[in-house]
Amino acid sequence: MVKRKMLAADEGLAEQMVRIAEDRGQTLFGLVNEVLEQAVRAS
Repeated sequence: MVKRKMLAADEGLAEQMVRIAEDRGQTLFGLVNEVLEQAVRAS
């Protein structure tokens, strides 16, 4: 089972992420996790 945390984002940024996820055929959850994993690896 995946544990989840609540994250807050600027409304405009969140809306852009929703559109990107839809364009890629992903869920917002999946896209956010992909982006966060990339950020963690880059740090």
